Amino acid sequence: MSVLKKIYYCMKNAGEVLKGIVFSMLTLRAGKRERFVEETDKEVLILGNGPSLNDVDIERIIDGNTDVVCVNFFPIKDQRFFEMKPQYLCLLDPVFFQKSATAEDKKAELFETLEKVDWPMKIICIQGRKLPVNNQNISYSWINGRGFTGMSLKSFRYFLYRKNLTNCGMQNVVIGALYYFVSKKVRRIYLAGVDMSEFKQISIGEDNEIYILTQHSYGEEKIKYSDTGILKKGDLYILLGCYVTMFEQFRCLQEYAMAQNVEVLNLSPNSYIDVFEKNAEYLVKK
Repeated sequence: MSVLKKIYYCMKNAGEVLKGIVFSMLTLRAGKRERFVEETDKEVLILGNGPSLNDVDIERIIDGNTDVVCVNFFPIKDQRFFEMKPQYLCLLDPVFFQKSATAEDKKAELFETLEKVDWPMKIICIQGRKLPVNNQNISYSWINGRGFTGMSLKSFRYFLYRKNLTNCGMQNVVIGALYYFVSKKVRRIYLAGVDMSEFKQISIGEDNEIYILTQHSYGEEKIKYSDTGILKKGDLYILLGCYVTMFEQFRCLQEYAMAQNVEVLNLSPNSYIDVFEKNAEYLVKK
């Protein structure tokens, strides 16, 4: 390695260290940091919303020592919500906690559904946020909202992650849920419905608009990105960059899980997440 490259990497690492220290100080100053409690005897099943969720025999996995985690609009999109009685619901998108031009009706339906939860359930969300839901069965568990990503300075980053002083980035809600339970050092995490193949359905129309066909366990929908206000014409590079970031964060989580001695099994055999061992044992027999 040349001298210039060595200088570059030293400066880059120094910047990462400084960023981590600043994030830590800001979090401690805020005074709202949840301390993760290790649950080394627990197993967790995280349910993504990918179409492969319908191929998993969930009942074979769930037992008295397996907590079920659902995400986003699962409570109103999947009729099994009240049958499964998940112990956790992970909501990390700001849309759930602030006004949205496109999601108010769905949010109102979600909040109404959560009012009917008659079992203990925790909502995992960003530090300090709460839903306008009045239900004593629902409590909150908070993830620090300050991201500290990258593939360097592993020991330092893992220390911050374990202390919930920062997070590994949350490009996808499954990443946030994984980060939470890896930090709690559970024994094993099962991933179901985590196809992460949505990028294959991106298209550019004759109008140069970005379209995507989103496929979920409960159906599919074609979205025109400019209608959402998220992206506009010419922003394809931004969208593709988000997918690159997502897969990089999964890689970061895989290494973090190994350091924590947490086993992660991907039950979606055709999933594009290539860093966790795949296991087809729990697929529905057809």
